[in-house]
Formats: sequence, C-alpha cells, structure tokens
Amino acid sequence: MFKPVERNQKCILPPVLSDLIPDDDLVYIIIDAIDTIDTTSIECKYDTLGQKSYHPKMMIGIFFYAYSQGVFSSRKIEKLLRYDVRFMYLAGMHRPSFNRLCEFKRNNYEQFQDCFLQIVRFCTEMGFAPLASISIDGSKIAASASDKQIRDRQAVTEELKEIKDQIKSILDHAQDIDDAEDASELADLNNYHLQQLESRKQRLEEANAILEANENQKRINFTDLECREQKYIGSGYNVQIAVDSKHQIIVAADVVSDPSDNQQLLPMVEQTERNTDTEGLTKKIIADSGYASGHNYQRLYQERPYLDVYVPTKDFAHQGDRTKPLFDKSNFDFDAVGETCICPLGHSMRLMKREMRHGIMTLRFKGQVCPSCPAKFLCTVSNYRQLRMSVADPIIAGMNRKMATPAGKQALKERRQTVEPVFGQIKNNLGFNQFLHRGIRKVKGEFALLCSAVNLKRLHYCLSIKSMAEALCRASANMIDFLLNPRISENSVKNYA
Repeated sequence: MFKPVERNQKCILPPVLSDLIPDDDLVYIIIDAIDTIDTTSIECKYDTLGQKSYHPKMMIGIFFYAYSQGVFSSRKIEKLLRYDVRFMYLAGMHRPSFNRLCEFKRNNYEQFQDCFLQIVRFCTEMGFAPLASISIDGSKIAASASDKQIRDRQAVTEELKEIKDQIKSILDHAQDIDDAEDASELADLNNYHLQQLESRKQRLEEANAILEANENQKRINFTDLECREQKYIGSGYNVQIAVDSKHQIIVAADVVSDPSDNQQLLPMVEQTERNTDTEGLTKKIIADSGYASGHNYQRLYQERPYLDVYVPTKDFAHQGDRTKPLFDKSNFDFDAVGETCICPLGHSMRLMKREMRHGIMTLRFKGQVCPSCPAKFLCTVSNYRQLRMSVADPIIAGMNRKMATPAGKQALKERRQTVEPVFGQIKNNLGFNQFLHRGIRKVKGEFALLCSAVNLKRLHYCLSIKSMAEALCRASANMIDFLLNPRISENSVKNYA
C-alpha cells in the first residue's frame, strides 16, 4: 500500500551532487556566469605562501546564489553550506566559515562593483539587454543605524566643546599629581578614560566636518556618518537603478546619501552608457518627475541629443495634459536668444535682471502696461506681473508637449512596468529592506552584489521562458505537419498521441 522508507539504505556508488539538482536550476546559470568573470583583481591580493585559500570565483558564486535566495547573513550561509545540496555543489563541498565569508566581503567591496559590470555585459552579450529603452528610478533602503543616534548641528557643536573641556581637564589634573604611587593608579584610569574621550572627539570632528561641507544637511547619525535621513524610513540611503525595459535587467546601479533623485539622472545615464558601451547610440530614457529639472533637460539635450528622453515635469505629473489658465507662465512667449518675453495679450515685458540659478541663466521680467490692462485681475494681484524665465524653459515646455502625446503616456506606463517590479523583487520578494554594512563604500559594494544576484535570477527566468517558448513552437510545428500531412499511418497517430 505504501512505499517503504529505508533511511539507512546504502548506495553502490556515491551520489553525484549534480544528479540531485534539476537540470534547469539557477545554480547552473551562476556557475556559467562566474566562469566568465575575471577575478584577477581579487586573486592578486592573495599570497602564494601558507595555507591555500578558497578560490574567489567559488566565494562569489556562493554570495550570488545566497543573495538570489534572500539569504544575506554570513552565519546563515555557513549553515546552508552544510545541508543545502545547491550550496554544497556550488562550493564543491568546501565549507568556509562565516568569518571567512565576512572577511571576503570586507576585502572586496570595490571588486563586487566590477563583478556587477561584468554580469551586465554577460547579460548583454546573451541578448537579454537590447538597451532600446531604459527606465531609471530610485528607492530608499534603511541603513544599519538607529535613529536614536541622530544629532543636529547644535548638539554636535556643544558635545564637541564639552569633550574638549574634559580632555583639557584630565591633562591639567595629571600635571598636578605629586604622589608617584597614586599617580600610577590614577594614570591607568585616566589613560583609559582619555582614550575614550579622544575616540569620541574624533567621531564628533568627522560629523562636524560632514555637516559643514553640506549646508542642506541639518542632522547626522553617529552610527553611520554617511547615511542621511530619508523620507518614510529614517536613516538610510537612496539606491538608484537603470533597468532595460525588454527583460528587466539592471544595467546600472548606485547608492547615494542625497534623499533627492534630482541630481542622479545624469550620473545614471552616464553609468548606463559606460557599463554597456553604448555612448552615442539612440536609446529611450524614461524616469519619473523626481528627476525633472531645467539643468537636467538642458544638459541631456545639449550633450546627448541622440537620446529620446521622457522625464515629466512636476507640473505635468500633478496636472497631466489639462488646459492651463491663459496667464500661466507656459503661455508667455519667451525668446531665450533674444532675451524677450511677451504676455498672452501681446504686451512686451521689460528685462529687469540676469542671474544664475542652479547652474542655469535665469532672466527676470516685469510687465510694463499692467495697471491699464483690462485683464490684469486674471493675471496678477500685484501692480505689475513679474516672471522668472530660464533658458531651459523652452525645453521644459517641449517636454510637457512630448509627455502629452500617446508616446509619452506609453513611456510612463512602460516605466511603471519595468523598474518598479525590480524594486518589488528586491524589497518584497528577497526581503532586502536594510543594509548590513555601514559607510557608503561598503554599501555600494553590497548593493552591487545584490543587483548581480537579481540579474542572474532574472536571466534564469528569461532562459526558462525562452526554452518553454521554443518547445511550444516545436509542438505547434509538429501539429501543423500532422494536420497537413494526409499520409499518416495509424501507428503514427498513436505515437503522436
């Protein structure tokens, strides 16, 4: 009735681990990928003397598979290397301890970014990143730091002054001690306390230097000085990705502290072209209104005219393509070359001032006939209408018109279907909602490692779908041959069935 369970059954031949893993498993994709990766920059760190080390490709493969399964802890990876057949196969039955795993990660943060670049090119060469359309977006991920350690500028300054006073007091008191025996006992105590104060003082000075270097930053976290307060999550980092719209392959990734996406569009475009070696080639670039600014538009149009850019302005994002009031700023006829501005009723405005704002030449205009204009009450409540117009305003108006077209609306829909599912995979499916490491250098390496794993997982899915599609095509072809061939024997029909 039931199959017998023989737990002590002996095998004539020992099992091969690959026989226990399905032929279409992700582990084989990872092995093929790491075989193509150049790890010379890691291998040169090892000495030929002493005990042999674990091969870097093996260690990278372990991390790729672990991160693709949502396992980020080195201790958990160590356990899986002992009883998970896929990890055992990847490691060739080696069992590096969590200390060795941590040490490998700690020594190769920059190399993980190079591995990500090579994985991107691996996916591109296989044809799964055609780069016809790229969607860019950012998301916030919590730092490995408590919000209880956040201090503002005043608190940092006051504590730094207090620490300096305490250090000075200890040093002054040490000079006043006459008793040698008491001095030796007190010296040990003061020595330890002085070291603690000096360490805290150094931390405070680093925090103060960061705050002074960035006027927009009001507070700082002492656990991780390089993280910033992010909207909704507290202390964290702003992660950026550029995703190919065809198969959702991440082609560029970065981590910044700045909570705003506004300054990240150009760097992500540059990194995308650098990673894929596609500078000068036509591509569609899609991003949300968080990346919109006159500075970004102007530089993209001037430096990269070959790009087909779809980045809606904040006004368009809120109002869409609805008709704007007659005296809206966009309805004024502004000539950036001639430096003239004419109101919707045909009245010329006077140029009052030229100034640079956010790196763009801005012109300030003032109406000349406003008090006698019959439509003044529709235009302004002041005596004269004043406007600031930048040389990028014509480009912004052109972008609004472009986004109102069917192609623009389709681009917005395409962005939502391309890049946001990738963040859903990272944060919801894999559960990566907080960095394990501290400092921008380490965090960049950790995120590059994660993106490499996500790309390989996506590549595995695409290959599975492609194999399924090819099988369906073959089955359809066989069915067509079956229906069109009139000479099929009864046995052939039975075999086909």
